[in-house]
Amino acid sequence: MVRKIPVAHFGSNSTHHTLAERVRQEIAQGIREGRYRAGDRIGQEELASEYGTSRFPIREALRQLASEGLITVQPHAGARVARLDLAELEEVYLIRERIDPLAVARCVPNLSEEDLTALELLVVQMETLNSPTQQAPTDGEDNVGKWIELDRVFHLITFKRAQLPGLLAYIHNLWNRTQKYWRIYGQLPNATSHHDRRSVGGV
Repeated sequence: MVRKIPVAHFGSNSTHHTLAERVRQEIAQGIREGRYRAGDRIGQEELASEYGTSRFPIREALRQLASEGLITVQPHAGARVARLDLAELEEVYLIRERIDPLAVARCVPNLSEEDLTALELLVVQMETLNSPTQQAPTDGEDNVGKWIELDRVFHLITFKRAQLPGLLAYIHNLWNRTQKYWRIYGQLPNATSHHDRRSVGGV
């Protein structure tokens, strides 16, 4: 099925850039949600057909995803979702142990009442997913994926208030690289229950 892209001229550079960013965002979201699994092949031809465009914006999207560590691209082998790597996981969290406290320290004075209300709502939603009646997915819903996305939004709202755009971009990159590990961890019993109201109370 060809997606309908609301643009007028596929030949323009601006359109290619816009479409490439949309493809990048949708594939990244698919990886975070587990629709693309580690090692899955991501074909340029299939994506070009799906989006009804040339391979130029597809290649640009894949190049960006590779730079973010979400996929690997090898000559004559194509693009695949990055596989699990314990050494990568240890490295990412070693870095985050250093830079996350810096971001939090810078963001706290800048959080508004609206921010705190939004963060409180996110915690309530995560607690709801952690409740015994919500532990098992219903009607095909993916509660692990929902929790991961809520947790992601919670932290990115917080870090954004640090007003350090370069650091935020770096944290965002590290966050993307750990999503595949979070999905595995999130499927363990009570794995997500550590995130409670103290997260907001501490802010």
